[in-house]
Amino acid sequence: MDHVAREFVAILLAGTTNTLVKGILFAVIAGFRQHLVLLLWMGAAIIAGLLMAALML
Repeated sequence: MDHVAREFVAILLAGTTNTLVKGILFAVIAGFRQHLVLLLWMGAAIIAGLLMAALML
């Protein structure tokens, strides 16, 4: 079960990181100020994901 949990966390972190990268690129293209709140929310999601990974591993 531990192996499955680690794979799940890895997939979750990869997806979250991918979303963050896309969000940053989109914000740069469309204008940083309009998407500042979105970037902050995604940053919070990244931190939450890393904390979950640290607790599970």
